[in-house]
Amino acid sequence: MSRGSLYLLDEATRLRVYDQGYAKGYAEACAKGKPEAEAKAYAAIYADNYVLGWAQGKAKEKLETARKMKELKVSIDIIMQVTGLAKEEIEKL
Repeated sequence: MSRGSLYLLDEATRLRVYDQGYAKGYAEACAKGKPEAEAKAYAAIYADNYVLGWAQGKAKEKLETARKMKELKVSIDIIMQVTGLAKEEIEKL
């Protein structure tokens, strides 16, 4: 998966997930005794990677759902509606 997965997220979701990642990263840095400025920088990097991982997981989940639906002989139009994937992506599965 690539950073293109980020485009699957609406802005509100991306910000919510970023905030969760930032809080986790900041807490982790503080627990390691990092100075505040360093903890904030660490948290920002952690949050970016947290959002990327979350988005990639969601993209993988959509592909898996589409694959299972395709195995069940669900029409491509329905799979597109349920997953939001393009017809070409579904046909490749």
